[in-house]
Amino acid sequence: MHIPSSQTDLTSAEMASLWSTYQSDTLALCVFEYFITKNQDPDTAAILRLAQEKSELHIEFISTIYKEERIPIPVGFSTPFS
Repeated sequence: MHIPSSQTDLTSAEMASLWSTYQSDTLALCVFEYFITKNQDPDTAAILRLAQEKSELHIEFISTIYKEERIPIPVGFSTPFS
């Protein structure tokens, strides 16, 4: 996924928003992983997997922004279930 390079640097508010979203999404992945391992309903499992995939894509997108802006990628939450 390519993001056109910007002519201006990110503002502190934009960086804070990206950081907060990154943290939220990595935490959500931990929660989804836990729920998927404990879940017994196939319909719910499909929804959880979809939400997990969306969070993974979002984290990848934010990571791309960080790389292109040459900003260190935050240390997010990690899942012990992987």
